[in-house]
Amino acid sequence: METVLGNADLLGSAEDSAIVKMAGTRYMIQNTDIFTPIVDDPYIQGKIAACNITNDVFACGVLDIRSMLCFLAAPSTIPGWVLTDMLMGMKDFLTELGCEIAGGHTIINPWILLGGTATGFTDERYLIRNTGMKPGDVLILTKALGTQPAMALHRVMKRPEFLENVRDVVPRSELQGIVDGAIKAMVTTNKPAVEVIRELIDESKGQFTVHAMTDVTGFGLAGHSENLARASRVDVEITRIPHFKWAMELSEMMGYDLANARSAETAGGLLIALDPRHQETLERALKARGIPHYLVGRAISSGTGKVHVSSQVIYQPITNAGL
Repeated sequence: METVLGNADLLGSAEDSAIVKMAGTRYMIQNTDIFTPIVDDPYIQGKIAACNITNDVFACGVLDIRSMLCFLAAPSTIPGWVLTDMLMGMKDFLTELGCEIAGGHTIINPWILLGGTATGFTDERYLIRNTGMKPGDVLILTKALGTQPAMALHRVMKRPEFLENVRDVVPRSELQGIVDGAIKAMVTTNKPAVEVIRELIDESKGQFTVHAMTDVTGFGLAGHSENLARASRVDVEITRIPHFKWAMELSEMMGYDLANARSAETAGGLLIALDPRHQETLERALKARGIPHYLVGRAISSGTGKVHVSSQVIYQPITNAGL
């Protein structure tokens, strides 16, 4: 990828999205993501896809996402209402963000794929990159972890022969709640957290700053911490892993390695690196908006991008509907 992007007019290949400088202090930010469905409800799947796609743009400090180009692939045998519901899920989610579907492309494919490209714009003073984390910075996460084991449970619940094994680990009365909580998290946008950051920047006349930010998705908390750490040339220690209740037990049973923060996430929260002097200010503002926030680690020194889980890591079960 470094070779392919070598001559592209981008700020850097380590970023969550393509960041293109425009006239003056304006930047255009674009992100493309494509998914296979992970839930049975096509409307909810559309919302999950739209949330995940736009979260990469929000992770750059952007609030103004103007449009989405949608991509849909499906077998010719899939009923039309399924495809319509997926696109309506995307449309309704984007409408709440003030974003429109501007077009897209559909193809016939042996299996369903759903995705798109989101385009946003921001001024330079609000742009947050992956490269600015400094030694001593704290890491704040805005969603609990564990969507991968939760959605594996969703699949297992359709297979009675496997479900009995799960019931040996998780109480039967808790099963559906785990799935519902994960779905709620995956259709919750990260936009409000970025609004909080923007307000703090404006109110402080630029004194409040976020050094680096990303969203936690396919590489898990540890993997996305590594992305920030490598881009910023620091090392990181993970000290807390907040997770959906029972996700840790499910992960151990199914081999997803959530205990080492390696379990993949879908539409995960923002991972925010900032000076510890600003930590209380950010946490107070997030709390006032009802946005979850967890201190999950810190940059311990200049380095080469190494991430390790502390020997005294705190595993924190979260019971508030998966958030």
